[in-house]
Amino acid sequence: MPPPLGKSSATPPWSPRPTDLESPVVIDGKDYGAPLENLKAAMHDAGLESVDLWIGSTGVALAQKVIPVIHPKAYLPVNWDGLFGTFEAGVPKPFADAPMEKLFADEGVALIRPRQYGDKWRLDRSGVKPVPKTAVQRALGF
Repeated sequence: MPPPLGKSSATPPWSPRPTDLESPVVIDGKDYGAPLENLKAAMHDAGLESVDLWIGSTGVALAQKVIPVIHPKAYLPVNWDGLFGTFEAGVPKPFADAPMEKLFADEGVALIRPRQYGDKWRLDRSGVKPVPKTAVQRALGF
């Protein structure tokens, strides 16, 4: 597959609680600032007004704080499935979160729905598109 053309941006996966976003992180007496303010500064420093893809945990309270800062074009949820099931059994339930889905629809954010462990996507200047990974998933028994 040829490399994507143009610049794209994505957030790293992270799973903070909404209350953690506005509280400064202090380690050994050193104040590293509040994550939401650091995110705003990082967006400014990178010259970004939006990101192409937000990879994050679910929760409308968190999304309501993050969306106005990063203005994502698409969202890929992680850790929605509880993390407590047996991996070999596959994803126990598809992603479903009505308040999040409504918020994303209202904000014009495309929701990328994982269906199974090992799903794969490609981010390039045209957006996020699924990439077939059936051989790997078949080898895992999915």
